[in-house]
Amino acid sequence: MEKIKTDQKVIMDISGIDNLGLERVLKRGSGSTIAENKDALLIRDNSRGAYMLACKEMQAGMTMLDCYLEDDCDLLLVTDYSLGNVAFEKFGFIGKNECFQFAYYGEKPTYTSDLNIRTAEEHNLAILIENYHLLNPEGLKKLVRRKNILIGYYQERVIGFIGEHLEESMGILIVTLIISKYLEVADMKAWINADNGSDDMKQELAGSLMNLGYDVHIGKTGSNVHYEDYFNVSSDYDFYITVYNGFCAGTVREAYSDEIQKTLKEKGVSLVIVWDSRCWLEGMKKYRYGDFKGYRARRAWDDNFSKADPSIDDVDAYLGNNEAFYCVGPTAELILEQFNAGGYFKWALQQKVNK
Repeated sequence: MEKIKTDQKVIMDISGIDNLGLERVLKRGSGSTIAENKDALLIRDNSRGAYMLACKEMQAGMTMLDCYLEDDCDLLLVTDYSLGNVAFEKFGFIGKNECFQFAYYGEKPTYTSDLNIRTAEEHNLAILIENYHLLNPEGLKKLVRRKNILIGYYQERVIGFIGEHLEESMGILIVTLIISKYLEVADMKAWINADNGSDDMKQELAGSLMNLGYDVHIGKTGSNVHYEDYFNVSSDYDFYITVYNGFCAGTVREAYSDEIQKTLKEKGVSLVIVWDSRCWLEGMKKYRYGDFKGYRARRAWDDNFSKADPSIDDVDAYLGNNEAFYCVGPTAELILEQFNAGGYFKWALQQKVNK
């Protein structure tokens, strides 16, 4: 068998549904043919480095792999199940997935104006990571940056997504799981604002909550909006979320004061404090994921509203005693994960149970 040039026509018939991924890579021009004959075809995807094999019978495929599979192959896609098992053992792969091909060959379906399809963006990562587990978060980030994932919206609510894997074959299809999760929050509303320096996190979290189905009011960003909005948020909201990037003992005491707690309770609104810990790289580094054990908080440098020294000697105990619903993290993904769990304390308990 001799290597052939990329621009030569493919001899083997690859029109069957099992070879859709391989055919798509070749038609796009991102694949190079390594070797072929009438019974087998081996190509390499230039963007991911994946090897893709189509064959009519197992022996023809194994012969081609024996001759041409390089040591740098860390991803091999084959269309013969038995061949896949043999190749897995013979070439020392460490993981395998079984995939099923589906294709729609009919006319383009009609859809209403309520349905929209958009390219996934960075703020959609949380819902992708939460619902798709065959690719790690870093891999999903690469796909989003390459504009390789589409998200479906019905009446501006996320109902699913589909995309292309790193080797550019179609897949990553999730629909019903997101619909069921969405229905749980379909009628829920969240009000979110932020302290100075946390506007980016506010926008990321707002976008992620919208993708989950929340009706979100994006409030202002400023040094005093958290206090003003305790009174501005209306009783039809389920959550009042305020984002900080620093820890002020006075602000925390204010949040759990009788005045504020009574105000929110009368409205039926749950308070969620979020600490954006991306910049906690020095003395606060050990607390950037939410565990405040051993932390003593003092008056912040710009605290001009506390009537007395508001220091909190044991922050972990203080938040626990007040049954605080709070989330801490350097990424919107982690904060949203804690939020969905019911706050840091419940999230940490889940992590302990799952270990």
